[in-house]
Amino acid sequence: MAKKPVEQFKKQCRFAPRQLTDELRPCPGTDGLYVSISGDVFSSIYSCKCTRAELLHQRNPSLDTRGYFKIGAMANHKQVTRMVHQLVLESWGFPRPSGMECRHLDGNKLNNHLSNLRWGTASENNHDKIAHGTATRGERHPRAKLTWKLVREIRQKFLSGDLKTGEVVAEKYGVSASTIWYLLRHKTWPEQIVA
Repeated sequence: MAKKPVEQFKKQCRFAPRQLTDELRPCPGTDGLYVSISGDVFSSIYSCKCTRAELLHQRNPSLDTRGYFKIGAMANHKQVTRMVHQLVLESWGFPRPSGMECRHLDGNKLNNHLSNLRWGTASENNHDKIAHGTATRGERHPRAKLTWKLVREIRQKFLSGDLKTGEVVAEKYGVSASTIWYLLRHKTWPEQIVA
């Protein structure tokens, strides 16, 4: 049986030859993982027997429980899970400073382009979430018992003197007295986070 020419094999092979060396960077701390400036992840495959060349296979990241892209990788012969947005920053020359986390500047967790990512403090990241309207505060929180309409109603009744004690209100709305106390003092449910 005659061997297939290399070009014919490349057309049939589902792996792409490594041609994008200027657009891909190796991911530090991983074995054979590369990332593009737009957040596409590739792994190197040495299984093309006819050419004996390094080939790249584009990987499909999955979503973690918080909605960020993650990818499985090998590091020192052990399976690890890495976040794609962190790989992009680290691979393109921005090592992670101690105590910092990755910020998505446009609020889109799935946009892992280098221009959209920066290292920042947890406080900066939380301010971004509030500015983008993606913070799980107020009625957006999955365990919220109150809505903005009810909060404003409670505050208005207290201001007008219709309600005297937080315990009565708390029992009526199914929340604790401390929830009402914080709500009335604007410690929780601040008006500026309304989307």
